Amino acid sequence: MEFDKNSNLESLLTVINDLLQPIEEKERKKAKEPEYPNLFLVGSSRCGSTMFMQWMASTDIFSYPSNFLSRFYKAPFIGALIYEMLTNPKFQYRDEFCDINTDIALVSAIGKTKGLKAPHEFWYFWREFMDFPDIPFTDGEFAEKFEF
Repeated sequence: MEFDKNSNLESLLTVINDLLQPIEEKERKKAKEPEYPNLFLVGSSRCGSTMFMQWMASTDIFSYPSNFLSRFYKAPFIGALIYEMLTNPKFQYRDEFCDINTDIALVSAIGKTKGLKAPHEFWYFWREFMDFPDIPFTDGEFAEKFEF
């Protein structure tokens, strides 16, 4: 199906994140207070939050979780360093990564964007570090889980 997870990718992400997490934890202990405040964009389904986040990302004024960064859900600092190396022109050497598309289109399918730099909901991270219940997908599952 169109929105099913890629089990090969999920397995690889687990291996990568399990390897990087101990290093991330050491670096987190050295972290300083952020220079700028955090801004959280929250919205219900189909309210335009993805498009608003795409617009914010396209201004190059805000930091945001990208499709690339979402792969580093247990090690976002390390992921951000690699992302910066790949996408920031000041780190380019002889156009090695010039084929990375830096445009952010205002297009998505049920909140899923396309492109390395495109915004991501970052749900891997939120589910890793927050105790959210599983989301029921059918009316029957919903009614069973929440008993109305």
